Amino acid sequence: MSLLTGVTHTPRHYLLVPPEATPNGPLHLGHIGGPFLWSDMIARHLRVRGDLPLVITGSDVYESYVARQAHAEDSTPGEVAARYGQRIQDDLAALRIGVDAFVVPDQQPWREQFEQEVTASIERLTARGAVLTRTERVPHCPASDRWAVGGWLRGRCPECGAGITSYFKRAILHPMQHTTSAMKGLLPSRTTLYAAALG
Repeated sequence: MSLLTGVTHTPRHYLLVPPEATPNGPLHLGHIGGPFLWSDMIARHLRVRGDLPLVITGSDVYESYVARQAHAEDSTPGEVAARYGQRIQDDLAALRIGVDAFVVPDQQPWREQFEQEVTASIERLTARGAVLTRTERVPHCPASDRWAVGGWLRGRCPECGAGITSYFKRAILHPMQHTTSAMKGLLPSRTTLYAAALG
């Protein structure tokens, strides 16, 4: 029965999946006030209505920003992801933002299932002819022996001087019109970004 209307109805199932946070630091206001608060509000409304929402999120442990933070802290990506991943869960709980499952793909019970599903997905796509393999040029730093992709890619927009981290300008109030042409100067092509991130 709906607590809002008092009418009995058959409960409907809903799956809410706010994006996984990158465990390279604590949650910021954009995370909390954005997808996490929104999903919590929607889930609460659905429950009051008599429905059955399921909220699943997790920790994006394989993001390059985790490795970069580990380098800055003289730690390992696993240690950084575990520490900040737990802090993210603690912050959500402290704010009473409900999550039914918090998936950490490099830890059990999720790791084996995650790896099997990724492998199976790639095999299915390959069998359907949906995977295209190509060689792309990607910036490399000889001093650190690191590919300059994701969180390791930093610089300034050649047109306006705004700071660029990863594939985006970080100046929140700065006009974004130069981003596309600025990135063309940093990387050979847009497909390189995806090839590097996946490869």
